[in-house]
Amino acid sequence: MLARAATALLAGLLCVPWPTIAAEDEHARPGFYLGVGGLFAITNFQLPSGGGLDFESTGSYGIDSRFGYRIHPMFAAEGQFQSYRRFELTTRQDGQDVGRTEMDGLSFSANGKFYPFVGTFKPSIQPYGLGGMGLLNLNADPGTSATDFMLRVGGGVDVYATPNLVLNFETSWVLPTGDLADFRIAPLAFGVQYRFD
Repeated sequence: MLARAATALLAGLLCVPWPTIAAEDEHARPGFYLGVGGLFAITNFQLPSGGGLDFESTGSYGIDSRFGYRIHPMFAAEGQFQSYRRFELTTRQDGQDVGRTEMDGLSFSANGKFYPFVGTFKPSIQPYGLGGMGLLNLNADPGTSATDFMLRVGGGVDVYATPNLVLNFETSWVLPTGDLADFRIAPLAFGVQYRFD
């Protein structure tokens, strides 16, 4: 019942008469896009502590890439890949460092993007919200690896330098499950996208 209602709502939104937006704003046109850029991933690890045991983590630089399709002036679907280089986790016991671990990571998610203000702001500036799901992999030194399902939620803005060249700024939460549930991260991504005609 809920799935039918969601399908009907999505179909209804796609059938709303937005032709004036599509006709007047080539920035909101349907089509494929490809993007690449950098990121800084802030750690929000929720590791258990107590009894004098504590943890401290540092963020990671990395690469963000994506390939997507603007389905409609207000909706897009994309695959997003991110790599994270050298998270550092320090373990302390009674204030003394007792261990240090370096971790690299990879994530892939299939995202849906919603552009709620198309036709409201200047056409070349398009804020959006996003939600997605996929997989997160973390590799710790020495040689420990884990992969688990994750959710991604966030938002960003596309700034059109030309109808085909887009500057992109985005922040999101990566919320893993299972063995990696305590290893939450918040990537701040920036990059360039090319929109194909």
